Amino acid sequence: MMNATQNAFTQSFIDPAPLPERLGHKVDETLNHYPVEALGEILAPMAKDLNEVIKAPIALCGQSVLMASALVAQGFKNIEIDGRVFPVSLFSLIIGESGERKTAVDKFAMQPIKAYEFEKQQQYKEEIAAWRIKKEAHAQAKKNIIAANKKENNPDAIEVQLKKLGAEPMPPLSPTLTSKDATIEGVVKHLRQSMPSLGIFSDEGGVFFGGHSMSAEKVTKTIALYSQAWDGSELDMMRSDADVGAFKLYNRRISINLMVQPIIAKAVFSDPLLIQQGFIPRFLISEPISTMGTRLYNDEQITERNGYKRYFSRIKSLLDKGIFIEESGGLDLMNLTVSNNAKPFFIAFHDEIERQLSKDGELRHISGTAAKIAEQALRVAGVLTVINHENKQSFITEKEMQSGIDLARYSLNQLIRMGEKALISKEVENARKLLNWIADNRYPFLYSNLDANKRPNTIRPKQAYEMAVSELAEYGYIEAVEDMEIDGRKRKNVFKVIHYYEPDE
Repeated sequence: MMNATQNAFTQSFIDPAPLPERLGHKVDETLNHYPVEALGEILAPMAKDLNEVIKAPIALCGQSVLMASALVAQGFKNIEIDGRVFPVSLFSLIIGESGERKTAVDKFAMQPIKAYEFEKQQQYKEEIAAWRIKKEAHAQAKKNIIAANKKENNPDAIEVQLKKLGAEPMPPLSPTLTSKDATIEGVVKHLRQSMPSLGIFSDEGGVFFGGHSMSAEKVTKTIALYSQAWDGSELDMMRSDADVGAFKLYNRRISINLMVQPIIAKAVFSDPLLIQQGFIPRFLISEPISTMGTRLYNDEQITERNGYKRYFSRIKSLLDKGIFIEESGGLDLMNLTVSNNAKPFFIAFHDEIERQLSKDGELRHISGTAAKIAEQALRVAGVLTVINHENKQSFITEKEMQSGIDLARYSLNQLIRMGEKALISKEVENARKLLNWIADNRYPFLYSNLDANKRPNTIRPKQAYEMAVSELAEYGYIEAVEDMEIDGRKRKNVFKVIHYYEPDE
């Protein structure tokens, strides 16, 4: 006669159950839905064209065109609501494996901006040549004034004539709008002496995080300055160099779009300085589901697509109109207000998020990002307003506000999904260890004190064991049965083993 243990062991091979899923496939993928239609009539068709022709994930395409648009919009507008003023600058982190076609998407999303820079560089060469001549002429005139009054030794006369001569001519502004790998000193120099609007855009974001400005001795200063720029605050700089000294830069704007591989993202999200100092919580996050394996060849040219043509035309047209620069070198920005119809949508979203930041709230564990997500919605709505209405509208409509909320919520959901994946990976690891242990020992039944001191170390604690058991039960590897006598003793909380191994990938 077989006992219960022997009978169950035999039955598991005689009458096998249908194969279960592999462990770890229960992440809520609804959190990964990218609301592409929220991008509006200019950006959404471009994102779809990128997705259909390049075959990159739609979220990668959407975030790329949104970020290119933020770089353009930040030079024109702020947002004002109830006396509070916010930039429309955006920071974005797009996470994707090598081969996800990040570079191809970035190339076409940035093409109108690169075309503008190229055209303006030709003009800049002519302007810089003319400026050098004027500068030399001014310097010679200054020398002549001083030499002519040297014998009389009359400082007052020299002063009068120098004032009449006027200040040295200012050099033309470099039309550079973007940089892939600027040092923080280079960024400050650019914002002070060249265009007051800049985009740090890189399809190899690992270079940014591994660069000189993010080294141990520089990182605190770097993230502080970038955070100030995101906030729209003045940028404080102090130098011991007498020619540079101390200065403040007002009304400068920076947008950052970094595309990184998962291994870089993991290091970034585990860096307490980047998180706790509020740098990464200022980023919109996207980790699109890969399209690799489905990207059959498409011989279309994206530049022939109507969505691309409209996008290129709108972005280039806005750049050609030119930004307004104050005498001090900062941006002369107009305010977008939030319309009366749009404001209730913003308030409802703001309060919804705030309630979830309470001590036991669902978003408390990502409070840094969640606390900024309503403002992110405002900023995105501002960008869409500038692009959709060609910078001709002074208020955010209900439609753009809802779109901003949808896109900001997507980013928040991405962070929640990433957290779920991290949590599940730990649960799955323990469940897999438990399953392997069961298989190695060919246990037909599982119960809490079954060789408890021989279980793998990580699943010896009661809570870890119970979570691993729950995971195996959920995926159909074991199933609960009634209490029974096993090996001569009454056992409780018994599970029958249905499968000893995971199916192949």
